[in-house]
Amino acid sequence: MNKKIDCLIVGLGLIGGSFALSLKKSFPSSKIYGYDLKKKSLDTAFKKKIIDKKISFDSINYKINLVIVAVPPLKAIEIFKELRKLNLPKDISIFDLSSSKKTIHSEIKALPKDFLKNVVLCHPIAGSEKSGINACSVDLFKNKKLILINDVFTSRKSLQFSKMIWQLIGSKVIFMQLNDHEKVFCYLSHLPHLVSFAMVNTVGEKKIKNVSGLAGAGFYDFTRIAASSAEMWLDIFVSNKNELIKSINLLQSELDCFKDNLKKNNHHDLKSLIDSASSLRRKWKIERK
Repeated sequence: MNKKIDCLIVGLGLIGGSFALSLKKSFPSSKIYGYDLKKKSLDTAFKKKIIDKKISFDSINYKINLVIVAVPPLKAIEIFKELRKLNLPKDISIFDLSSSKKTIHSEIKALPKDFLKNVVLCHPIAGSEKSGINACSVDLFKNKKLILINDVFTSRKSLQFSKMIWQLIGSKVIFMQLNDHEKVFCYLSHLPHLVSFAMVNTVGEKKIKNVSGLAGAGFYDFTRIAASSAEMWLDIFVSNKNELIKSINLLQSELDCFKDNLKKNNHHDLKSLIDSASSLRRKWKIERK
């Protein structure tokens, strides 16, 4: 597409760096500016030509028409408050790419409406256990789902612009309401990461020797996401803590069912629990195709 987009990426990790590459591919004439508190990430992004120029908030080019906030949720709140202080163009679009939205919404909803109408809460379902600028990929978002929150302060124009950008990058756009998003992705993303972290810590506490030599593919598949960024997942857990605590309680109840049936040697009910999970997993796999 020939449309020129001058874009500022705030946060040059896996997501921010990948968005820069994807935008350049879809909009070749665009100019990408980068900002990151980590000088090494900023320098690497510039050296690898992921961004065209390094800038600070004090030197923002006001011809910019798109800002990408690609930092963990609690840090995103700080960034939005800083952006609000700047004399940005009235028609600028600002995309938040974090995976938990409710705390961000609660903390920034009191900002002026003229600013908020340009803010789009986006959630790319395209992460990885890898992190940092060196892990970014031009195809990270290709054929991946992208959630747009459509019941908050965002104007229809900003939502449609965001949808257009993500579709041209190659994502499959899905609209969701804020509360539904927080509940659903607590179970589909946040709880699984917490369980994976807990599983690795449990094995670590047992001090099993030669884990790498003994563990099979199942263990590594299950614990792959435990290698994810602690900084990012701390923010996500804290941001969505109410839903996460509810999900932990529900999981604990399910684990108690397994434990109770083991104690009672209730093989029939134990098998039923396994069969139920196995059947659901096969069904989800078929539906995904």
